[in-house]
Amino acid sequence: MADNENQSQTKNYRRLIIIIIVSLVILAAILIPIITVAVNQRQTFLATTSSTDSPGVSNPANCGPRICPVNVNQRIDCHPEINATESSCSKRGCCWQRSNTVTGAPSCFFPIGNHGYSASDNVKGTDIGFTANLHRCDSPQYLRNGLLQLAIEVEIRTNSMLRIKVSAISIT
Repeated sequence: MADNENQSQTKNYRRLIIIIIVSLVILAAILIPIITVAVNQRQTFLATTSSTDSPGVSNPANCGPRICPVNVNQRIDCHPEINATESSCSKRGCCWQRSNTVTGAPSCFFPIGNHGYSASDNVKGTDIGFTANLHRCDSPQYLRNGLLQLAIEVEIRTNSMLRIKVSAISIT
């Protein structure tokens, strides 16, 4: 009887471990891109505010140069629908180049530097992290009802816990 209880507890423990691992993988897939963008934008913001007369203000219409990545591992699919063409790709403001070396690499992909969001104003350090307003870069988008402005709060709670809150300020 004790063996059955031990086996049952072991099964439940294994299920719990699997659920935790799957949850962590999903959470990492969501948070890593957000954190990467926030950190890069903050570094860009800090670099630009030290050399300008009006800190905290940038043009949300110009988020940087349009650079098409050469490395296929840096490509993010801009046309996930089937039958992408160079014409439909360029209408989205994306890069077009077929890969002869990597099977499955997207032919239509986002440029680096002028898509996504820019931390254009009000980046403020707090006691436990920072807050910022993010503005959508002025680049073509293929999804309707895009979010033009976001507010982000990043809190470093402990050495192993980070809290990120993203909320909409305005919707197109």
